[in-house]
Amino acid sequence: MAIRAITLDLWDTLYHDCPVRDGIRRRRREELIHQRLYELGYAVERARLNAAIRRAADTSRKQWDEDYYTPGAKERLLFTLAHMQIALSPNELIRLSEEVAEIGCSYPPQPFEETKKTIEELACVFPLAIISDTGQTSGDALRRVLQRDGLLDYFKVLTFSDETGASKPHARAFVLTLEKLGVSPGEAVHIGDHETKDCLGALNAGMRTIYLAPRPSPSLEPNSGYYHLEGIGQVPGLLSSLSVEAGR
Repeated sequence: MAIRAITLDLWDTLYHDCPVRDGIRRRRREELIHQRLYELGYAVERARLNAAIRRAADTSRKQWDEDYYTPGAKERLLFTLAHMQIALSPNELIRLSEEVAEIGCSYPPQPFEETKKTIEELACVFPLAIISDTGQTSGDALRRVLQRDGLLDYFKVLTFSDETGASKPHARAFVLTLEKLGVSPGEAVHIGDHETKDCLGALNAGMRTIYLAPRPSPSLEPNSGYYHLEGIGQVPGLLSSLSVEAGR
């Protein structure tokens, strides 16, 4: 079947992060929460706050892995406060969670060297969409990151889990995107770096998938609609080959 649309993951597919940048975001969030709680009359010890943040992260990760749901900055903050038995007013909670989310824009991920050239090439041939799970960095923040890097306008559809309520590998994340693109699953290819959330999710939704990783998946069969590449820059060549095969 001919390829009529391409969907892509964002984190570690189009953009890369690093432990240093992630560590900066974590420290800035902790410092911010500690300072704002102090200003609101809660003198919380840093060790206690750190433990609560880690427990909230574990809770969020469990929901992501088991319920296919990604709690955003506000819910993550609620988990943290609950572990310390602190209740903020609705306005205080909203204000602080917005500040926490904004840190994702202040210390954003960076596009891979080949990302912009690849997206420019693909957009000349296919409608493009992003399907991305989010955490404390919201879909709104990621739109601004894409805009900053001159990539936003290349995408017809942007699907972020904090806005749809469903994260990969749930079929809803893929189906909603394909409906907006106006294509069937068999007419689309999803590209991502996560074997389960990206590749198995797309395959189970009826799509083909390209796995970006240093080595092929040991559990996915090449003849099942699965393909392996090492990086985003190799994608146009593979898609060109697949399009030629579909036209025979």
